[in-house]
Amino acid sequence: MTFKPIAHFKKLVAGLAILVSLPAQAVPFGPTSLSSTLPGTGMKGLSGPEIRVFTPPTPIACFFKRTQYRDTYACITLGSYPKMPDTLPGRVHSIAMTSITTVILCTKTNFRGRCDTIIGSKPEFSGRTWDSYKSMRVRFRF
Repeated sequence: MTFKPIAHFKKLVAGLAILVSLPAQAVPFGPTSLSSTLPGTGMKGLSGPEIRVFTPPTPIACFFKRTQYRDTYACITLGSYPKMPDTLPGRVHSIAMTSITTVILCTKTNFRGRCDTIIGSKPEFSGRTWDSYKSMRVRFRF
């Protein structure tokens, strides 16, 4: 079997077009083999360098029931929450987040009232303060 550069390039472009159309959650994080990520592209068994795909990280904030990131927790991804999500572990005493994340907490639903911005992880967070928040946004840090 001979290697045909033009045919190989067309398959590669078709595979990348499929990749761009996938939602971020459908593509594994970090480098991975394109042929394993995109089945049906006809790229199995290619010789030569492995093709790598990189998916940008998503802002994530994890909320823990105890200080120092211990006990029950729930992680929330990029988005706006007009009411606090039910998945949170009740009173929160620590927050861990990725370096690209900002969390905005508001004292009333629908992002009204006083809003506080949290940048960076907090190993100790006042549970009483947490109880005053009724809505939140998880965003990219700019």
